[in-house]
Amino acid sequence: MDQEKIKTNLLSANQWTRILYMAAFALAVWVVLLVLCVIVFVQTAIVLITSRINDKLQDAGRLFAAYFFELLNFLVYATEEKPWPFAPFPGTEEQSHATEEPDNASEQNQEQDYPVLNEPAEDNSSDSDQGNQPPGLS
Repeated sequence: MDQEKIKTNLLSANQWTRILYMAAFALAVWVVLLVLCVIVFVQTAIVLITSRINDKLQDAGRLFAAYFFELLNFLVYATEEKPWPFAPFPGTEEQSHATEEPDNASEQNQEQDYPVLNEPAEDNSSDSDQGNQPPGLS
């Protein structure tokens, strides 16, 4: 590579500005990852106790996962678009469109995009099938 080109790149204010943004967003990645780990732990505990998914935690997990993805895309130079707070938080533009749809249409879309944990099926198995299950699950 040409020495002059390298010097120009090293002295470019745009490059150093992006590096500063990247440092801030790298810190944000750690914070978001911590939040996602808490969501995973709490959601797992709730499912173990109630056998139901907490919808609010599920939505929060989706939003933070989308934001995490946007942060990583910026950090690996996959995009020049800066994530939130310089752009809308992921999922906020989807929510504005969902309010325009009829209630049943938005529910159908949600069910198709994100499977929901079903209630445990009633045990209709015979005694011979129970031999394949671990103790305590019959």
